Amino acid sequence: MNGKLSTAAVIIISAFIAAIDLIIFGGIHYNIVLGIVAAAGTLPYLTSHGTHRAVSYELRIIILLTFISALDIYFCSSLSFIRPLTAITITAGIFFGSPAGYTSGLFSMLIVSVLSGTGGWTVFQVCIMGIIGFFAGIFSRKVCESYIFTGVFTLISSLAFSCTNVLVPIWSAGNGFDFQSYPSILLHSAKWFAVYAVSDILAVLILKKLLNKKTVRMKKRFRIFEYSPRN
Repeated sequence: MNGKLSTAAVIIISAFIAAIDLIIFGGIHYNIVLGIVAAAGTLPYLTSHGTHRAVSYELRIIILLTFISALDIYFCSSLSFIRPLTAITITAGIFFGSPAGYTSGLFSMLIVSVLSGTGGWTVFQVCIMGIIGFFAGIFSRKVCESYIFTGVFTLISSLAFSCTNVLVPIWSAGNGFDFQSYPSILLHSAKWFAVYAVSDILAVLILKKLLNKKTVRMKKRFRIFEYSPRN
């Protein structure tokens, strides 16, 4: 099955389940939703690459990217200005495709959430980070060809993820989300979102410059991802 189609299907299913919990229950059953989203998150890669001879190499790369992204998110979240939280996920999608970007983004955010604490906001953070990796793979050619497109795409991705971070103060275990104060929190946080976006853009541009040719050579040499033959 096509990796992009399977990833899109998983995103739609995950979004539908999360929406049901949010609309009907206010987001209080987030643990069940997270379990379903995490289980579904393994499908895009398995359905698109599961029969490849190079599957072990590909899985190692995805696992490595997941842990690097998790470390990035975990440690940079406490910094005041330098917070390239989406940079690794975007890089994964650009160089290794939508399924890899989605998988590494989703599970890296899930790891960080388990370590730092979960709540109703976690579902949205996990899903958004996976979606960012997915679209990085969709637009990988344009991102590689244009610095302007790279900057715009990373800006949108960084702002989208930042919006999920400010869901924390409007959620309670008993009542779920209260969105009345959300617009004012967003307005107050806008300047910080812009600062975080700048660090994300710089990190993606640097990683793209350093890794572009190296990843192409590596994929050709080990016949992995789009260069991997099917059994």
